[in-house]
Amino acid sequence: MLPALPLLRLAAAFAMLVQAVIAQASEPLRLVYFQDYAPLSSGETGKVHGALIDVMNEALGKRMKIPLEHAGFPWARAQRMVQTGEADAFVTVHNPERQAYTDASSEIVYHSEIRFYVSKQHPELKQMQAASTLAQFRKYRFGSYIGAGWSRNSLKDYQVTYFPAAETMYRAAGRQLVDIAPEIAAQARPFVQQLALDDELVELPQVFDQLDYRLCIRKNSPFAERLPEFDRTLRAMRADGTLAAIFARYKLQSAQQ
Repeated sequence: MLPALPLLRLAAAFAMLVQAVIAQASEPLRLVYFQDYAPLSSGETGKVHGALIDVMNEALGKRMKIPLEHAGFPWARAQRMVQTGEADAFVTVHNPERQAYTDASSEIVYHSEIRFYVSKQHPELKQMQAASTLAQFRKYRFGSYIGAGWSRNSLKDYQVTYFPAAETMYRAAGRQLVDIAPEIAAQARPFVQQLALDDELVELPQVFDQLDYRLCIRKNSPFAERLPEFDRTLRAMRADGTLAAIFARYKLQSAQQ
């Protein structure tokens, strides 16, 4: 038989392990979003709401039984919070920069296309509408928002002014302080209308990129191992119509895979 003291130590170690597992299981998955990205996500700190929040609540919360915390921040800060460990995850494009510190779902949560938004009074509007390549826009001034991955990666050699919020970017384009505001159509179309700028801005006909939004979880987060389960859950939501119904509430189309 083992002496009593080693047995006590073994029991104490086991109890501590059980407590650690229970504590980890009760820890919420902390999701952060861009606070200025309606209808996908909108609102500060714990008051964030939108289509992405509804999808995560259904998939992660209701179906996978994971406790969740949602919060909205300026987009650059939200990304930094995941990178430094203050938060676990976000839903966005899994570009090379984010691949360095997150793993992503195989399933696409949302898909959209990059379009350009220009003042209806711009003196070169017809030339812009007739352009066929991104390079033909090199002479123009772009406006974007701080933390926008597509602008940072695709417009490296262009004139870009970064604003603190998407709203400021659109208003600057309407007043021709910049020539072009690039953004995914799913966010831009309803948001421009919400800002009452639909009489000032026009969407150019060209599609400049296709973007896939995925659930991205920090590599060292304990929730990263749940990504395969999330993929299965999202496929089920797509098959039973739940995903399409959520996006339809926001007048959006869901991604098809």
